[in-house]
Amino acid sequence: MLSQIIYITRDIERALGCLTTPSVSIISNDSDFAKSIKERYPKQIFLIEDNKTLDTYELLEHPKTTEVLSHLTNPQILVFKNTSRIEKWCATNNYPLLNPPAKLAASLEEKLTQLETLDDLIELMPRYKKKTIEDLHWFREPYIIQFNHSHTGSGTVLIDSEEKLDELKKVFAKRECRIAPFISGPIFTSNIVVGIDAILTGNMSYQITGLQPFTDETFATIGNDWGAPYSILNDSERAEYELISREIAKKLQSLRWKGLFGIDAIWSTQEKRWYVIEINARQPASASYESMLQKNTNSQPSNLTILEAHLKALQGESLKEYSLTKITDGAQIIHRVTKKITSPEQAAHMLQKLDELRFETWNTKKLTIIPYENTSHNSDLLRIQSEKSIIHGDEFTEVGEKILKIIQ
Repeated sequence: MLSQIIYITRDIERALGCLTTPSVSIISNDSDFAKSIKERYPKQIFLIEDNKTLDTYELLEHPKTTEVLSHLTNPQILVFKNTSRIEKWCATNNYPLLNPPAKLAASLEEKLTQLETLDDLIELMPRYKKKTIEDLHWFREPYIIQFNHSHTGSGTVLIDSEEKLDELKKVFAKRECRIAPFISGPIFTSNIVVGIDAILTGNMSYQITGLQPFTDETFATIGNDWGAPYSILNDSERAEYELISREIAKKLQSLRWKGLFGIDAIWSTQEKRWYVIEINARQPASASYESMLQKNTNSQPSNLTILEAHLKALQGESLKEYSLTKITDGAQIIHRVTKKITSPEQAAHMLQKLDELRFETWNTKKLTIIPYENTSHNSDLLRIQSEKSIIHGDEFTEVGEKILKIIQ
């Protein structure tokens, strides 16, 4: 009998952490990496071949998806990020959608509406103001502007000169944005599960942002390191972050959110305080690998991975008797399409060297290398996952240095 929860996603990596739950099957795009996963989970993976990479909605509409769903009794649909279009498709075809409502997600995640939805938590955030681009001025102090829609930092711009502001005005004069002072400090993130009767906060990770040559975008998120917070922050700083995480989670719980969401917060090295700078009202991209790291850790039966807890929360199950498996090691980093490396063909030499690195004898655990066929600027090209951290304090570990040497 086929599984009853169908996770439909353009990138199979996003759903891999769910494969430890037998009730979940995955529909995704065909690729060499996806085929290797299907060999291990033949009954849970369905791959769709096409002449391009299909997005979630295109996968939903594909005839093979219709065929898979037709063999199930009351299947439930799960996606990485919900949209009104996906909601409409599921409603039209009478398939329950597990994700929280798209309208609620947008009100929490979009930069301008977020200020209204979370107005009682505004003291946790930078001093945001709403402006249109044409009304902005340069006062010889750097500041950040963010447009309403962005992804992995692509909608964030640092204004550090009058010339840069003038160039922006030429293109986006009438566009509304929010502005905030530039805050210097490391960024951290965590994945949090909101259930009907409990809140489970995930493992804190250091957010790797704007690191060349992995990206040429200053604010692009390119990875996470779950060991780095323990070498960068002290106990009280991590405890304060935990309190903030729970405060935001309680707010989302009051709005009837369910399942995963993520927060990004920056530790101001000047003010010695936290600022929440991002809320991801969906399954964050790091949750899948966090789950796999958790599964490799010996833990009690009452401990869950972040995606196991996500699935329980989405189905309305109690989380009272559970906690999340703690991890303090492991990392992933993504090489994105840059102006210098523009295609998978150009990255082939890096892929080969990284593959060789996997088989070296060194003081670490294995690497997983996931290649992508993307060509659009700042999209994923290579995902490098390590069971050991790659950053310690403000330096690369031995593992990180070896990866960096190959990428350079």
